[in-house]
Amino acid sequence: MYKFLFLALLSGYMLNCNATETPPPAEAPKVQESGATVLKPGQPPAAQAESEKSPTEKVAVEPTKTDPTAAVKEALQKLLRVELDKVTIKPSVISNIYEVSLGGEVIYMTADGRYMVIGDVRDAKTGENLTEKKRSEVRLAAIKGVKEQDSIVFKSKDKETKHVLYVFTDVECPYCAKFHQEVAKLNEAGIEVRYLAFPRSPEGSEDFNKMISVWCAKDRHQALTDAKAGKNIEKLTCDNNPVKQELELGRTVGVTGTPALILPTGELLPGYVPAERLVAYIEEAVKKNGKN
Repeated sequence: MYKFLFLALLSGYMLNCNATETPPPAEAPKVQESGATVLKPGQPPAAQAESEKSPTEKVAVEPTKTDPTAAVKEALQKLLRVELDKVTIKPSVISNIYEVSLGGEVIYMTADGRYMVIGDVRDAKTGENLTEKKRSEVRLAAIKGVKEQDSIVFKSKDKETKHVLYVFTDVECPYCAKFHQEVAKLNEAGIEVRYLAFPRSPEGSEDFNKMISVWCAKDRHQALTDAKAGKNIEKLTCDNNPVKQELELGRTVGVTGTPALILPTGELLPGYVPAERLVAYIEEAVKKNGKN
């Protein structure tokens, strides 16, 4: 998602730059018959060449000793107009390249702030996608910031919880309803399911309001189950319901549809997956990454 945001912002910035009118020089340079520009008295050729460089050809801001990321920060503010307190800048595995995390997306910038790279970095020896690994870490940290009382939690009363699965859901989504029918199987396998709201219809729509009713219900488990089964539920509203905030969170971490599953490793798995396959996939992912 953020890749498109970066590209859109960059395109807008470049359009603004191209639209800026450059005032004509106060005095046109004198030209000999050969077409060469006449040097000013005492001006060496090197100085003349430097003076003719365009702003984009000049050297970018150099990192300072006190803040080696100064040039990167300046470039981010100029190109993307981002709030730096929402950005994490760390050295990447590549020399003189910084890793920039914004929302759920990761980009790379040279230490002098001159070049930006939007794409994935892979370890050529192992084949591991290092960028996706970082995205998963950022995504999981954001998801774990949601208070348990703001989610609708289904867990086994008899089985010990081995893993927690976050699921962005919508009550009007048929595959969400299909997934919900298999939650008991997940619970029996020791997987706790925490639902987060992600209404696919805009704010003010029947779907959006129904999601609010579910999250405001006295028995949210039953209200969610009934709504997914197509049953009528009581229309409710309540202060501080988290539906809109969770929708925004989902968009930030890359959710574009429902159901969207966030594994214990932070991996985003879009769409419905049968319970048996999902349990096996989670176990393998956790074993590989050492997380639960």
